Amino acid sequence: MLKKIILLAALVNIIATANVIAATEKHTKNSVENSGSNKVNWNWEKILPEQKQVNNPFAKLTKTQLDDLGYYVGMKQDIEAVEKQSPKYEKLPLRKTELEKLGKYLTAQGIDIDYLLSQRDRVIEARTHNAINVNSSIINQLGTISGYVIPIKRENNKLVEFFLIEENPFGHAGHDHSSPNPNQVIYVNFKSGINVMFKELMTLTGVLTKQTYSAEVTMVDGHTTDMEASYQLELTSYQQN
Repeated sequence: MLKKIILLAALVNIIATANVIAATEKHTKNSVENSGSNKVNWNWEKILPEQKQVNNPFAKLTKTQLDDLGYYVGMKQDIEAVEKQSPKYEKLPLRKTELEKLGKYLTAQGIDIDYLLSQRDRVIEARTHNAINVNSSIINQLGTISGYVIPIKRENNKLVEFFLIEENPFGHAGHDHSSPNPNQVIYVNFKSGINVMFKELMTLTGVLTKQTYSAEVTMVDGHTTDMEASYQLELTSYQQN
């Protein structure tokens, strides 16, 4: 009788343990599924801030007119500096005459120099916002984004620091040496390191944060350039497509 009671108690314990395990597994599965449902897929346009629209009066000028205007501004600044430091400089009158002639030349083409210069700071501020600021609505989100890797640092034959950009750098090698805007660059510091096929698209998963980082990088054609990121990704997983 006692033996039957012991066996029955053991059976009850086994069933109870199995129920606990099943409940735990269900809870874990639900947690993973819920975590995955909160993950978003970003694209490069999505990570841009709301763009400031600005009427850019400089866009109507030709390249030659822009160059002439830039020369005019530079010469005017030089003259003002000389007037303060060496007002009796013998070539100062000649420089003033040259500035006046260039001003009349630009005015004759319908260029309002004073108006354009008054708009310069406004245009620069809008362009800076559009190029550097981040989309605050996605900061600290978990998500995925795909792009191409620009290496920064290696350790033990693995890449531990790199930038992610939208366009394949091999497509512009030797032609375009400009860097993407900082808010179109993501910095990644992953101490475990990754192996990368640089010509292939890389999909990263992690938490996106607002963190400025800059570094000098060597591009695929061998030239070096400074690159800056407005974002940092706390990498959790990656996949080479």
